[in-house]
Amino acid sequence: MYGHETPVMLLAGIANKTGYNLEMKNGKIILQPNLLIAYSYINTFTYRNAAGITINADPLNNIQISPGIKLIANTKTGWQPYFTVNMVWNTLNKQKVTVENIQLPQMSIEPYVQYGLGLQKTYKETFIAFGQALVQQGGRNGVSLNVGLRWTIGKNPAHRSEEIEKVEKNDENIIKTVNKTFFPEDKPAEKTKETHLIPAQDSSQQVNKHSKTKTTSQEATLRMLYSE
Repeated sequence: MYGHETPVMLLAGIANKTGYNLEMKNGKIILQPNLLIAYSYINTFTYRNAAGITINADPLNNIQISPGIKLIANTKTGWQPYFTVNMVWNTLNKQKVTVENIQLPQMSIEPYVQYGLGLQKTYKETFIAFGQALVQQGGRNGVSLNVGLRWTIGKNPAHRSEEIEKVEKNDENIIKTVNKTFFPEDKPAEKTKETHLIPAQDSSQQVNKHSKTKTTSQEATLRMLYSE
């Protein structure tokens, strides 16, 4: 009716989402409880609309808390269909808006539930392509369609597992080396010395055989024999 408007906005925010995978049926189905906490800063600068009316809005500070649950199925092709449902609470989300110095009723978003279906696929354990359709009911009503690509920043979990395996192998090698150093394996028994008192007659025969030395039959000779 009055044309179009081009307001200028400044948006900023930070979010953290965490979850835990509960595998069932040998990993074919994954149940994932999760929690999203986000902060958003939205500032709409004062502007004049198409009707020539000046609109002034204070900055909006919003904290969103959204617990949810996700049921994921693993297929042989690598695609993962899933069903998701979560509850969304928005706190500190009231905004003061004035039009020609007249304050409008404060607007806020009441809690709502969103649920829907989606499909995702992981590439090289770093990139995730996904598409989903979500229905909102409660403080917000409607249907949202999302298509996107997520990029995981950080070390690849597969590489991390390989590093852990290498560390474990190195620890095993170190333990084996220490065991060999401080606890050597049992060696075959060395030759032991035995002392025998040989009668004079036998002694003379042994000595005559090797050294051809004459001995008397009344002398007793003490010899050290090494037993094999």
